[in-house]
Amino acid sequence: MDPEGVFGGIHGDTLSLWWKAVRRAVRYWVVVEKCPPEEQACHPVADLYVNSTRWDMTSEEKFGACTFYHLKVSVFSAYLDC
Repeated sequence: MDPEGVFGGIHGDTLSLWWKAVRRAVRYWVVVEKCPPEEQACHPVADLYVNSTRWDMTSEEKFGACTFYHLKVSVFSAYLDC
């Protein structure tokens, strides 16, 4: 992954993510955790595989202003470097 890339943002109740394609990537694993400031723990709001470098999700219950989110995007490749 490109750590200098942009991972989108939240606009209203929609989270938009996009990232630079990784060579030989078959798919990507996207995990998003919501970390409300009034709670001690983070809660998963998305945990899925995608076949592109763009993903959007709209939810009034899951996304909004004044909240922190953890984002993890992992790459799955058809080739193993051994």
